[in-house]
Amino acid sequence: MTISVVVPIYNVSRFLPACLDSIVHQTYSDLDIILIDDGSTDDCPQICDAYSQRDDRIRVIHKQNGGLSDARNVGIECAKGQYITFVDSDDVIAVDMIEYLYYLMQKYQVDMSCCQMRRISESNEPMGETLATEDILIQGGALECMRALLTNSLFNVVAWSKLYKTSDFKNVRYPKGKLNEDVFTTYKIVAHCERIIIGGERKYYYRVREGSIMTMNFKPAHMDAVEAKITLNNFVEKQFPSLVGYSQAGIVYAANICSLRIAKSNEMKEVLCYIPKIQALYRQYEWSFLRYSRNKISAKLYSILAYVQLNLLVHFLHLYYHGRK
Repeated sequence: MTISVVVPIYNVSRFLPACLDSIVHQTYSDLDIILIDDGSTDDCPQICDAYSQRDDRIRVIHKQNGGLSDARNVGIECAKGQYITFVDSDDVIAVDMIEYLYYLMQKYQVDMSCCQMRRISESNEPMGETLATEDILIQGGALECMRALLTNSLFNVVAWSKLYKTSDFKNVRYPKGKLNEDVFTTYKIVAHCERIIIGGERKYYYRVREGSIMTMNFKPAHMDAVEAKITLNNFVEKQFPSLVGYSQAGIVYAANICSLRIAKSNEMKEVLCYIPKIQALYRQYEWSFLRYSRNKISAKLYSILAYVQLNLLVHFLHLYYHGRK
């Protein structure tokens, strides 16, 4: 059974060889490896071409820069496998990750399988939790699968670390030009699943590096996370109304992240215009966050303070992080 592996690539020549080595040496060998060079200006194009010359399972597509979503979409459209998985080009996967995901899917006869991730540093040092957990089988139809996506910390919205049926993407694509593209997309796949297996083994190694999307200071595009959570909530309201408290809680979670980024920004005055919109979200959805969220007490205390007066809270935290000028 052929499995397509889609790797969007942009200016990560330092980490790309390790990523590609981890894919070509997989214990599961029937792979359709698609490298999407998204207009890289470093050595990535040459690295991709060199690997394709050594391994006939690799196809390289060079394209103009269109962003992560656009690159993934190109990979989806080119996929030849019955199943598909995604690997970010600065990350690494365990040598048996794909075999493990396929094994889980066949053993439990599910629509989607996923594994856990382990954080690694730029120098490949493990960061945080490394122990495995028990497998969790989600069954009971789309409602229970969506409940797991909204409530189970071991099953998140990221595109990677999962094995999908390629046919599930027939009418689904990632939104071009958006950050947090996974939040806009994964729920659309989950909503059509009857059974999902959450594997406990940590087989995906997520690299934490300076300057990545997840570590940068606030910029207007970070509001995409809030937009994505609102879009998800609107979908849940219509299709799974019994779960709406959880999706509303997710909006406040995104508001917490955005407002903290604003507080940490070096040029906070330039982004204060987003405070009123974020404040309105706290006023509308705070109760759901307090009731349904499984976040830490510190996150809930923060949200309460933001509900009362976000502008004051952000200014106070900015002084704390940066000191008085």
